[in-house]
Amino acid sequence: MQKLNSLQGLRFLGFLLIFLNHAGWLLWSEKYFDFGARGVEIFFVLSGYLVAYNYRNAEFAYDLKSSFLYMLSKAKKFYFLHLLTFLIVLFHMERHGFKYPSGLSGFIRDVFLNITLLKSWYDPAKFTFNGVTWFLSCILFIYLCVPFVIHFFRCKKWGGTAVFSFLILLLLKMAFDTFGYKMGMNPWPGVFGWYCNPAYRLFDFLLGYTGFLVLEKTSLKMPFWKISIIQCATLTFYFAACRLFDKQWIPASFILLTLVLIFSFALPGGVSRVLCKSIQ
Repeated sequence: MQKLNSLQGLRFLGFLLIFLNHAGWLLWSEKYFDFGARGVEIFFVLSGYLVAYNYRNAEFAYDLKSSFLYMLSKAKKFYFLHLLTFLIVLFHMERHGFKYPSGLSGFIRDVFLNITLLKSWYDPAKFTFNGVTWFLSCILFIYLCVPFVIHFFRCKKWGGTAVFSFLILLLLKMAFDTFGYKMGMNPWPGVFGWYCNPAYRLFDFLLGYTGFLVLEKTSLKMPFWKISIIQCATLTFYFAACRLFDKQWIPASFILLTLVLIFSFALPGGVSRVLCKSIQ
């Protein structure tokens, strides 16, 4: 199976957007758009897209034990670094006499949630200690679900079913975004939060997964320059939409744009391949 190396450029874009979200204040007083949200979406949707590309026909054990072992096999690649950064933050807090806002009980609770990478399930703990590791909490849950997702979609006879699944997931995502972001509804205030919740982020992953199933039969055989124009135009439109509709659109709309961006960058040839080689 040919690797989609051209998509490494989008990984870099995701990293860059997240970096700008956290360090952009050094360059400007006001963000042009929500860099962090868009970068995070790229990672979750791209993960789903690539898992579907690599494993859509694979034989996967899908019982709970196998899923747990699969999750652990992924977690061991980053858990040591996660634990190291957690201990560094803990040492820094102790050295500077930092008093934990929620007291000793809250401190013990959040230490447990951080060590077990469950912090994103409890909204007040999501940014505690090393704040960015909320992403790891979400991706760990997604890894747990991956064998079940692969098995579920592998057992379907595709055709219109892929499109139907994608549309249902998109409608659910739009409903959650409308209730959560536009209307400010929260089923469990003080416990649940939309942005970092692993179950909510699973929808981004699934939209990437089913998005690939919808698009995999689409083949555009074009010369290098035409593909390059498509990729540049798609990227330009993506940034323009992020800027113009930053406060108007719900996340589901940007997910659709992200899928279009991924599809265009997955086309053989074009500037995406040049970009990929330049960052390797």
